[in-house]
Amino acid sequence: MAVQGVKAAQIVFSQHQTWSTTQVFSPRRSWKPAKFTVVAQQSSSRGSRKVLHATPPATVQRRSGNYGPDIWESHEYSKPDDNTSRRWGHRVEELKKYVKRELLSKIGCGEDDDEMVAERIEIIDTLQRLGVGYHFEREIQSALGRIAANPPIANNLHIAALRFRLLRRTGIRESPDVVFQGFREEDGKFKQEISGDVRGLLSLYEASYLGFPGEIVLDEAKSFARTHLQEIYRKAETDMANPTTMQLQEAKQLARALELPSHWRTRRCEAWWHIEQYREDSTEGMDPAGLELAMLEFNMVQLVYQAELEELHRWWKKLGLPKKLGFARDRLTESFQWAVGLIQEPQFSYCRKTMTKLTCLINVVDDVYDVYGSLDELHLFTTAIQRWDAGELDLLPEYMQVCFMAIHDTTNELAHHTMEQQGFNSLPYIKQASQDFPQQWWVGHPNIRGVFGTRKEVNSIKDCVDSHLRCIG
Repeated sequence: MAVQGVKAAQIVFSQHQTWSTTQVFSPRRSWKPAKFTVVAQQSSSRGSRKVLHATPPATVQRRSGNYGPDIWESHEYSKPDDNTSRRWGHRVEELKKYVKRELLSKIGCGEDDDEMVAERIEIIDTLQRLGVGYHFEREIQSALGRIAANPPIANNLHIAALRFRLLRRTGIRESPDVVFQGFREEDGKFKQEISGDVRGLLSLYEASYLGFPGEIVLDEAKSFARTHLQEIYRKAETDMANPTTMQLQEAKQLARALELPSHWRTRRCEAWWHIEQYREDSTEGMDPAGLELAMLEFNMVQLVYQAELEELHRWWKKLGLPKKLGFARDRLTESFQWAVGLIQEPQFSYCRKTMTKLTCLINVVDDVYDVYGSLDELHLFTTAIQRWDAGELDLLPEYMQVCFMAIHDTTNELAHHTMEQQGFNSLPYIKQASQDFPQQWWVGHPNIRGVFGTRKEVNSIKDCVDSHLRCIG
């Protein structure tokens, strides 16, 4: 499993203060090859089990993944004092009450005419884009259920597409043929009269990325919207000699949407981008209290992430894998960012930390199999994992002993936490998953296999593909 690197970034947290992360580049410590390799041989038995021993071999030719050093090795965070954090917390609670009273009251009552439905949809979309929607999940779910009970709006492309996207993201399925029927000709093509509706095309383009295989209408919507948005953007670039604020905002939205749809972006990064947009564009009509809530919420959640990352760095340093396994990727921060991209809500801190730990270990084991280990060593390592016996560590080369114990200890730590918090013994399941991954890596190893069998054979492409698909999920 590979985790992509990320660019060093400076994040602006508020209008008056900038906090940054500082990266210090440091050279990778060199790794000395093991003084022995491991050859699979049947030399003794323990009970009815065959035991594999290491024997002194010829020098093993080691490969290198040429991975760069960890650019995030040193972290320096600027943090507010405790009094400031408490003030933020109190203010957030006040603003949440205000939003529930003033904004969410509009989506839970009133008539179900097109104008009122459109206002509800806009409020829900704004709260979700600003990253505070999870605070009002119950109210939003109730409002979306009420919106779904009414027929789609047929005279406003922006609202129709936005309604479709919000409902589908929630799991409420509607036929795109019905939703967009009023915007298509009799032959099924989208009407040319909507080709100049920038806001509507943007919403249609974003909605099209939530289509299922076989939904031809959404495929056509994506192509239609992209074509006309690109044309509008090219024209805007050439015509804006003295652009207005609204034109600049529109150009930013066009460029961002065409680069990558919002459905594919990290929600926390999206939240800050929209906060900046609402701050710059007063024509959006954003409630000041809602914007203040979003900014304070972003700051406070970022503090949670920073505390988690510092804890993970202490764990990673104590584990010692970057020092002891110099051939493997040291990608803790990137793994954490991936976890944040999947699970952004601050209350799921333990889940993010667990996912980061497992991702780091999977990266290391992946490099053991794909880059560094010899075929004989990998045979021993796979067998040791399957037996799950720490008493057989002396049969493994030193670097594999370190890797085995990291997996063993982390697995037991996770199982202990689950038992302590939930009263459930998860060890058999976590252990089984830990055993399945190396087994699939072994089956899919690109080299010639046959150590487990009586004759050697080359893996077929299908075997490798099936194995790697099981490895990645």
